[in-house]
Amino acid sequence: MQKNVPKKCLKEHLIDFFYLATGNDFERAFEEVLGFLKIENKRLDDNSKKGALDYFVQLPSFPPLILELKSRETGKLVDPNRAVEVLAASEVHGYKDAFGVTLCQTSVDPSVPSVIASCSRLAVIEAVDLGEALLRYCEGTLSGEQLYRWLVTPGQAVAADLPYGDYA
Repeated sequence: MQKNVPKKCLKEHLIDFFYLATGNDFERAFEEVLGFLKIENKRLDDNSKKGALDYFVQLPSFPPLILELKSRETGKLVDPNRAVEVLAASEVHGYKDAFGVTLCQTSVDPSVPSVIASCSRLAVIEAVDLGEALLRYCEGTLSGEQLYRWLVTPGQAVAADLPYGDYA
């Protein structure tokens, strides 16, 4: 359980759900968090199209992002093949110009960053790192522009690279 939840963003049950969920529950937690933060999102994978992307996400005043959520059981890592699926799906389903993000729950294989290093439109993010970014966004210490720029930095986005500031 998250103990130091900022008072401005007090939704402990939602935070716990996001950090602990896997599979369909992880997708539901992701949607609930974005809904709470009023970040526009649309589920694209409704099981009617083979290989469809999971989500279309739009932060105000920025180009849309496409996201693929990959969850694994504890101890299993998201491998390079699963990390890059978002790019193939974006080509097939008409989002070839959108920046792709693979959100990994629980962890990404350590080989992934070097495999995707030359890809200019893909970021992989572990759920714990995105959780930190979204908490800061919620409490007003990370602006929408900072969040967007962090999300669209190619490679692996980690919480240690998030800027600090007081934007509330």
